[in-house]
Amino acid sequence: ACASGGVGTEPLRAASSAHSTIDTEHVVVTAGEALGIEELLARADEALEAGRYEDALRDYRRVIEAESLRVAVDPSAPAGPTGMARRSWLARAWFGAGTAHDLLGDHLAGLRHYRHVHDAFPEASFARTAGVRCVRLLVHLERVEEAARLARGLVDAGELTPLERVASFGALALDAVARGDDVGAQKFVARGRQVVD
Repeated sequence: ACASGGVGTEPLRAASSAHSTIDTEHVVVTAGEALGIEELLARADEALEAGRYEDALRDYRRVIEAESLRVAVDPSAPAGPTGMARRSWLARAWFGAGTAHDLLGDHLAGLRHYRHVHDAFPEASFARTAGVRCVRLLVHLERVEEAARLARGLVDAGELTPLERVASFGALALDAVARGDDVGAQKFVARGRQVVD
């Protein structure tokens, strides 16, 4: 209408200033497809379950990039249910990407992703699990002191599953051994055995 010369731009400016933010469903568009965030996450989850870790990782990365870009472009993104949904999508994508990296054997990338979930999304239902997975990977990478610090925080916070408690006590025992505290290590081993028993 503006191009035809019959209508001025003033009504458009007035309409755009009256509604400065329009919240729409977020769609990720690539050369071959256009999918909503929920669809993309569902496909990534299915690929992860099916053992197609590279495919899962690709889709999780798309969600992370798209949602991170959206937040960077509009830092005043709506709070409330929409904002919580975006945080939930990001947390789920970071956790899924961490799992894919972990299962692909890229332990450092897996650790970075899990740590980000644990630190940036403490409200996520799997934040604690991400923390325990960090402990496991830190021990695997022989960063025992760091693993023990994180494990101590998890144990102190409580609500760990039995397997998560055993993993945490194991990290604390290894740290005690590294510091030459064999008695302390035995105590943590005993606590882990009690859980197993």
